[in-house]
Amino acid sequence: MTAAWDYYVSSNQLLTELRGLTRAYPFSGDVVRDAHRLVRNDPDSNRSWNLAWLILVKIQD
Repeated sequence: MTAAWDYYVSSNQLLTELRGLTRAYPFSGDVVRDAHRLVRNDPDSNRSWNLAWLILVKIQD
């Protein structure tokens, strides 16, 4: 995981963007922390770096 991605997630910029993009679906910090954990647990997977994948997985869960 790059330092830039780590900062993007941990600085709440990701959460802010998700809230702006999905106004009908309430996002909490827990969702972002869970998605961040998924990426950190599987850093070699191409899908781990895909923002849409993170969103869809968390909505499905």
